[in-house]
Amino acid sequence: MGRYHRSYGQPPSSDPARIYRSLHAAVTDKDEHNVDVERQRQKLQDVALKLLSDSKINDDDAQEVVAYMKAAHISEWKPMIYAIPYDAVRNRVLAVPRDQRASGHPEYVIADLKAEEFEAIEPMPCN
Repeated sequence: MGRYHRSYGQPPSSDPARIYRSLHAAVTDKDEHNVDVERQRQKLQDVALKLLSDSKINDDDAQEVVAYMKAAHISEWKPMIYAIPYDAVRNRVLAVPRDQRASGHPEYVIADLKAEEFEAIEPMPCN
């Protein structure tokens, strides 16, 4: 990637295209020990437990998510990219503090993103 490329200098851990490609390769190759898949498993479990602690889901739902994440076979994974039209969320986009980012490049979160505010796309089908 050349230094004038849009993602130049952005670390792989915060580049959506690289994350997608890595997860796609893991699913296609049926790599049960892929570190990126394991990271995503843990992240989804952590989100479920956070939602439980915030009383946004009940204990049964949280335990269901945790159990599923621990047991899901690689063939059940499907990497996705989500497109979020900026106009709908512009007032709720928050900058990630520097000490929580993967690099000096800006990163953003939308903590209260609603299902109707994004569209899931699958750039490449997994075999």
